Amino acid sequence: MVVLESSCSFPERPWDVAIWHNLYRDEWTDLELHKGPPNDVPIAVSEKSAKECFRYSFTAEIPFPPSGKHAAFTIKYRTDTSAKWQWMNEQFGTKDGEIIIEPYDLPSKWNPRSLDKYLLSLNTDFDIKPQRSEAPGALLWTITGQIGPAVNRESKTTNMILGMPNEFVRTFSLVRMWAPWLAPRHGAASFNLNEDSILSSFVYKDGVVLVLLAVSGIDNVSTVFRSGPGGDIIVFSQNDDNHESKTQVLAATASSFEIAVASVIYEARKMMRSYSTISHDIPLQGDEPKAQWFSEWYDGLSYCTWNALGQNLTEEKILNALKPLKEHGIGISNLIIDDGWQSLDNKNQSQFKRGMTRFEADEQAFPHGLRQTVSRIRQENPNIKHIAVWHALMGYWGGISPNGDIATKYKTIEVERTDRAADSKTVIIDPDDISRFYTDFYSFLSSAGIDSVKTDAQFFLDILKDANIRKRCKSHILHVPGTPDNFPLPAPKQQTASSAEKLR
Repeated sequence: MVVLESSCSFPERPWDVAIWHNLYRDEWTDLELHKGPPNDVPIAVSEKSAKECFRYSFTAEIPFPPSGKHAAFTIKYRTDTSAKWQWMNEQFGTKDGEIIIEPYDLPSKWNPRSLDKYLLSLNTDFDIKPQRSEAPGALLWTITGQIGPAVNRESKTTNMILGMPNEFVRTFSLVRMWAPWLAPRHGAASFNLNEDSILSSFVYKDGVVLVLLAVSGIDNVSTVFRSGPGGDIIVFSQNDDNHESKTQVLAATASSFEIAVASVIYEARKMMRSYSTISHDIPLQGDEPKAQWFSEWYDGLSYCTWNALGQNLTEEKILNALKPLKEHGIGISNLIIDDGWQSLDNKNQSQFKRGMTRFEADEQAFPHGLRQTVSRIRQENPNIKHIAVWHALMGYWGGISPNGDIATKYKTIEVERTDRAADSKTVIIDPDDISRFYTDFYSFLSSAGIDSVKTDAQFFLDILKDANIRKRCKSHILHVPGTPDNFPLPAPKQQTASSAEKLR
């Protein structure tokens, strides 16, 4: 649809509007648009604006659009059949518009080198193998390379050129703008990244979409994408392990971005499941947790204290915030008590300099303890089914207080961090004792009436400076029941809800 405006200062004219395009073959041609009813203009206008100009809508359908086509178009218009055509790109200095039509289907032949069409000069140091995609309509490949072991507590890193994306018209990447935060980056006809990317994609002139996913977390290898000076795709990997390992990338082509993304994500999930079942160094204590689905979480309305109450939480603030919601008939089924409930050291200092001192809530803000607060919440708000609490993966933003009750009961170590928001050294639970710490912590939460957690600051694992410590933390923490990849909180007497997690 094209909407045309003309000033009411001039007489109303019949107007002709057309689309000038090269959709069929490479020859440019007209697509005549037809004027719609006077009121068929999907633009909200003020009464004053409606009196100042005439508005018209023009529409048409493209007959038999070709499969897998990239074309350009512009708009031309004239006051009547005897007037000269005016061109949109000339009048307003705009670029031609683009049309990308998806292909009807993709070749079904599984050819390991068929990526050559979309990635020129593929690096033969990579092993490229076709895989069966779980997303119908996508072609899938695994791309692996070798990376050496860490040496003297220093990670081994590699930069390997994968190839050059060929004649694409759009590119999208999901980058790590900082360790905790992901952000989108878009481009047209050039691949140029200023940050590391975990997913990069390209739309080609034939309508095919290529998606590349960097696989991290297997065998203590982290992988991202970077761009070279000439637009090459560079695979950057970091190995924390003391033996040679693999750099792993997934690639998929499909007729749409959604299908290609689904293909690489499904495959990555399979890879992670397979890895978690054959690893490991750390035996699970008790029965292995299994993922569970709770429709009341995703179907119900959840309320988080963060945006409304911030970090200065108290029992009364939480109760007072819930009261008007109840009075106005807003039924909250899930409550998340966010950052600010814990007992911390270094009061009035930056959150990154504060450490967790004990499991129990802050005694001034929650004078009768967390269990009393949860009991009052449930008593006054019987519609609330689940109550979660926030906690950082390592306790708090500043880890564990070296002078608190926790430090006297559990083994701790001092680690160096590489992030920009904290002092370089932080005290954390020693990985050898992390299982006991989390078992006790979640047992305390369960006894207080908490049935789920929001685990924040998971990026902490990526900003540990020492490769060996980083490896130990990942190996131990990610295989402890109740922590990020194992959802249920331990509850000796009853089944509990899954954790509400967040990667910040």
